[in-house]
Amino acid sequence: MEENPTPETLCEHETPEKYDGIIAAADDTSGGLTVGFELEVLFPALRRGVADPHPFEHGAIYKEGSADKVIPRHEFEPPDDFEDKFDRWLLHHLQREMPDGNEFRTENDDMYYPPHDNVPRYDTWRLTKDGSLSYDNGNPSRGNSRLGYTWMSREITSEVLSAEADGNANNSTTYAAKITSICGALRRARVHLNETTSVHVHVGRGDEAFSLRTIKKFAALLWLTDAGLLALQHPARRENEHCRPITAKSVLAAKSLEELRRENSALGGLVDDDDVVEAQMMEYLPKLCAENVLGAQLRRIWGAGGVEEIARLMECSERTAVYERGSVGFTRFLPAGKTGGNTHTFEWRQMAGCLDPEAIIHWARVCIGFTNFARLSDAATYKTLITTIIQRGDRFTGLDLLEVIGLRPEASCFRQQVADYEQGHLDLFEGQSNGSLFCRPLK
Repeated sequence: MEENPTPETLCEHETPEKYDGIIAAADDTSGGLTVGFELEVLFPALRRGVADPHPFEHGAIYKEGSADKVIPRHEFEPPDDFEDKFDRWLLHHLQREMPDGNEFRTENDDMYYPPHDNVPRYDTWRLTKDGSLSYDNGNPSRGNSRLGYTWMSREITSEVLSAEADGNANNSTTYAAKITSICGALRRARVHLNETTSVHVHVGRGDEAFSLRTIKKFAALLWLTDAGLLALQHPARRENEHCRPITAKSVLAAKSLEELRRENSALGGLVDDDDVVEAQMMEYLPKLCAENVLGAQLRRIWGAGGVEEIARLMECSERTAVYERGSVGFTRFLPAGKTGGNTHTFEWRQMAGCLDPEAIIHWARVCIGFTNFARLSDAATYKTLITTIIQRGDRFTGLDLLEVIGLRPEASCFRQQVADYEQGHLDLFEGQSNGSLFCRPLK
């Protein structure tokens, strides 16, 4: 067999079918879900000759020159620059600190599914640069003082993990165990969180796709509960340009009632499909008033003829800034091209920067539970919930939603969290309001 001229690219037969085209599963009710995490964090690093401003602070820190001996010299060449050396140092730290032989790689070492060169294989933990993070912007009271550090903006991306709770016999492969391990490893280095950092949770079906019905049910339910879900999280996320409410900033939100009426006049796109779409809408949604904007918006979601159409409706409008993102991203349902890859995952972006594994696990259960409700609920149960939300309006909260869909432990957790926020307890990590700069080691 000839050597592949691009060894970072996988064999073609390994490419999941959904990566090559916008498809929808005929039935997605079998099997479980998968989950993936993106942890955005800031690390301090020291240039050669710069004294450590906190020499007695806990946690490992990269010091140019003195720390390079940790990794064999040849791994820094070429290029031999500060960013690459820091990344190699951090990879070494994480691999040493995480149990069970977890592997890491940088984005420079990514492997791809051909013919795509931007859909990486999420089979290991990954370390990537993140231009959306900033030490200064997240600490306005500090002005431009960087305290002598060079601040490194990084995103730690997990491998694809099973969303099932039981895992294997020793419980080491569950997402809860993995998140606990990575948070512990990161907090044994000097790591900082601020209002520019966040946690993203991707929920999917592994190599399989969701059904069009599930995506419609998900989008319609999210449209009614977006504000309530966002209210469960840190107030900083409510004004963050990378977490805009979809009900305010999406393509669908930008459409006037007249536009919606016109587009809804031909549900399903094809005449033969009109009756089917209308019948499904009556099965899953209460009777919607055509003169009402909310009713027209829900009809527009349900009348979409395909996965890509819904994804484009739910993504941020071109009228918003190019870098703005919705509270839940649908980009991964768009064609692979250069848009991030058609990996069929819902990207939950509401959580502020966090390295508390229990908090992340509770939020992951919300993301998974919501998705499973959209996937597995029968028509009567789903319609009852949608009807209740519409009838109660703003009085139906995110906490109410968690209770209804069977996430009572999470409802209890977030009820306390919301109460803490209302009382002014806004620290992203322990000791932040008292001047602590770094997360403390995990107990």
